[in-house]
Amino acid sequence: MFGGLVASCVAISVIFEDEINAHSAERAAVADAGLENVTDQARSILKQTAELDLTKEANCPSEFKSAPFKYESTSLAQLARLAPDAGSTAASPGLFTTKKINVLLKARDEDNKFDIADAIEELAEVQYVAVFVPEHSQAPKVVSKTTFEAGAFVGSVVMADFQEGKVLCHGRFQAVSSESLEGGPAIGLARGLVEIPLSDMQDKASDDYKRNFFTAAAQTIERIRLGSAT
Repeated sequence: MFGGLVASCVAISVIFEDEINAHSAERAAVADAGLENVTDQARSILKQTAELDLTKEANCPSEFKSAPFKYESTSLAQLARLAPDAGSTAASPGLFTTKKINVLLKARDEDNKFDIADAIEELAEVQYVAVFVPEHSQAPKVVSKTTFEAGAFVGSVVMADFQEGKVLCHGRFQAVSSESLEGGPAIGLARGLVEIPLSDMQDKASDDYKRNFFTAAAQTIERIRLGSAT
């Protein structure tokens, strides 16, 4: 009786182990194929971006005039981490990267097939990306407990179809920290350093700069989407 029970338990254990192994193999296949595909997409966008004349602007195709983009934000540096063989020498990603790509990069670095597969499935929902290309980029920086330097960006945003690995349009914009923040004045680009009585100055300065950055970027994206490139 007990021998039969043990044999049944062993058989069930073998079945579960087979199912687990099959599921692991399936997720590994999804991870490997998906990672290769995403890398190709990033590589294609990087190469096309490198060939653009970003001193000028280019309107989006006319079919995009009907509705605003739904997009994720990224940067040349973040895409370069996805496709390190693309030859991009972009600077640090800074503040403007999408969490979905960061999750994939972390899973890839850890060689975690399950997490890679999950991240690939999340990225499959991202159709369009805004790729930020800086000529000059400086995040707000706290110099002391009461002093910080302003954030500033001058450069371009390149809109791309991530799933197709295809650049669509591009426009120029700039962003800078506000003239004032809640609790005290902010530094201007030409003002030097100004004392600001804020205990949480770094968070406030960063939030202010991000808000100004994404507002300016969104206005540029909307302008080139509607065919008003300058």
